[in-house]
Amino acid sequence: RSGGNWSTTYAPSPFYLTSKMRSLYLEGYDYSIFDLTKPDRVQIQVYGNSVQGRILQGESPTELITSYTGSTGRPPVLPRWITSGAVVGMQGGTEAVRRVWRQLQDHDVPVSAFWLQDWVGQRKTAIGSQLWWNWEVDDDHYAGWKDLIRDLRRDGVRTMTYCNPCLVPMGEKGNARRHLYEEAKELGILVRDEAGEPYMMPNTAFDVAMLDFTNPEASSWFKGILRGMADEGVSGWMADFGEGLPLDARLHSGEDPVAAHNRYPELWARVNREFADEWKSEAGEEDGLVFFVRAGFRESSRWAMLFWEGDQMVSWQANDGIKSSVVGLLSGGLSGIPLNHSDAGGYCTVDLPLLRYRRSEELLMRWMEVNAFTVVFRTHEVPAPHTHTHVLLDDESRTYGESDENTS
Repeated sequence: RSGGNWSTTYAPSPFYLTSKMRSLYLEGYDYSIFDLTKPDRVQIQVYGNSVQGRILQGESPTELITSYTGSTGRPPVLPRWITSGAVVGMQGGTEAVRRVWRQLQDHDVPVSAFWLQDWVGQRKTAIGSQLWWNWEVDDDHYAGWKDLIRDLRRDGVRTMTYCNPCLVPMGEKGNARRHLYEEAKELGILVRDEAGEPYMMPNTAFDVAMLDFTNPEASSWFKGILRGMADEGVSGWMADFGEGLPLDARLHSGEDPVAAHNRYPELWARVNREFADEWKSEAGEEDGLVFFVRAGFRESSRWAMLFWEGDQMVSWQANDGIKSSVVGLLSGGLSGIPLNHSDAGGYCTVDLPLLRYRRSEELLMRWMEVNAFTVVFRTHEVPAPHTHTHVLLDDESRTYGESDENTS
């Protein structure tokens, strides 16, 4: 429904540069196809009523990219806290975090933050452990949430969480305090289908609705959700998804959903960035909040603070494994995305009778070596972490993490 297949990307950019130091990029958001296969021409098809773009020329790739990002935007300098050590991605609740933090302290591993994507609570599905997409802390799973954040901060460690622009009905979750899906539905700030109802999209084992950020009220409402996180002491979050606006959606703005599909990632990054800037100004802190995204388009670097490369396979392969993480860094940099990183060890797994991809210790350690030289070093559990090697499972990987972090 969102127009994806194996060859598509979370973050396309209608821009290219050549070895002859020429460059071109399209303005606007219409669907376009670039054919770079012919030796004597570049063919561009744009599905719209008009075409606008710019041709750039320079003496070097750096000059071309500088000119390009001068128009499309650049991210701010990251706060020092997120580059001072590992961003440890883990799940399991309050006591699990405290236990792991003690273990890492015993090994003198520099840690900048704990990234706790399951702060909203865990739900068991067909693909493993997933999250409740209702952006408030689960007080049962993370009992003493504010105390945990305060204690980590006292030790110089920040707390990061997770959210995305989608919501799920909470009828099956007994301890939900707010039902954000119902609130958004009542306010009329969800993407609608052709019948005018909330557009419910399949996502692995459950259906989700998307916030309609072409509606200013949706942006204001979601900033309130982010403020709730920050008020509890959270210093950053993964701003996941944003690439999947359905091509037959109905939007508040009335615009063509095919073009809005490309604009939506920028709107998603923008609402997060506007809140982060507002919070920094109000709090008067030199080091502000950090969020990171995977979805993007031409001007996403104007709004996004940091990218990551999305959900890569726990494999050695070039198409979507560890090798692709290097290709993604290079391609992103040449497309105006300077601050980027990947999940150490990859994320996506396969566990079928005749096809199995599991994260091995060797893969994890080699991926950690690669990521020691990226702007942010962040680990990530896989959907079923008990069957895969994780950075925190044994003394060898913790010690390896210590030496690897010191390299950076």
